[in-house]
Amino acid sequence: MEPLRLIGVPVDSVGRSAGTENAPAALRELGLVEAIGGGDAGDLDVRIRGEERDPETGIVASPDVLSTTETVRSAVSETIGRDERPLLAGGCCSEVPGALAGARDALGRIGLAYLDGHLDLYDGDTSPTGEAA
Repeated sequence: MEPLRLIGVPVDSVGRSAGTENAPAALRELGLVEAIGGGDAGDLDVRIRGEERDPETGIVASPDVLSTTETVRSAVSETIGRDERPLLAGGCCSEVPGALAGARDALGRIGLAYLDGHLDLYDGDTSPTGEAA
């Protein structure tokens, strides 16, 4: 089986600095890299900033969300292309579209089983906050 490669995605789609951006660093400090027995690719250079909702999508900080998605997509695709398995450690689930797109780019057709503890599947119009997550 291919080794795991930790990729930090220090974002929170609330549009400002939030505690969840610290998740990758906190997980490293707790020994995640050693626990997975793989390597550490470090953190991606991504942040989601801005509190204005995009008039078309209703999403807060839409340009940063799109940029983050593309950066995650590239990182995941490149990691898989090196025969490594990416393990994303991030602050919020706004990283999922980029991760899925990167996996699809590298592997072809893929599937997703998504389990969550609460119902928060909104779009930009129905979301009370505008967060991409």
